Amino acid sequence: MLAAAGLVAILAGCAPVRRAYSGPERARAEVSRLRVSGGHVIEVDDRELFGSTVELLPGRHRLTLRFRLRGDELTPSASDHAAYDYVCLCHVTTRAGEDYRFVVRSPAPIAPSHPQTEQFAVGPALLRESDEELLFFEYACRFR
Repeated sequence: MLAAAGLVAILAGCAPVRRAYSGPERARAEVSRLRVSGGHVIEVDDRELFGSTVELLPGRHRLTLRFRLRGDELTPSASDHAAYDYVCLCHVTTRAGEDYRFVVRSPAPIAPSHPQTEQFAVGPALLRESDEELLFFEYACRFR
C-alpha cells in the first residue's frame, strides 16, 4: 500500500520532501522549504541528504547542490548535448514558513569576447516562492 502511494506521488510529479533536521516533524510554519529546479540537494550543513525538496529549520545553512546541464545550456552557441554535473556550494539564510526555489540562470556574457571565443557565466539563482523575488546568497560552483 505504501509503495503504491509512493508511485502515485512520483507519477503526479510530487517529489518527497526530505527533512534536514533531527527530532520530531515540525509544523509547516516552523520550517523553511527549499526546492531545486533541475537539480538536487546533496548535502545540508555537511550532512549527506539527497532530494529535490528539503525542509530546514530557519537560519543560515550550507548547501551543496548538483545540477545536470547539457552543453547547449552552458553556452548558447554550443551544439554539445552531452550532460555535465554542475556542483554548487551555497550559503543561504532562510526564514520560518517561507518557501524558496533554486534555479540555474541562463548563460549571460561575462566579458567582451574574442572573435573565436565566447565566455558565459552560468550560476544558480534563489527565488522566494511567495513573490518570486530574487534573493542574494553566496555560492561557488564547478563542473564535475
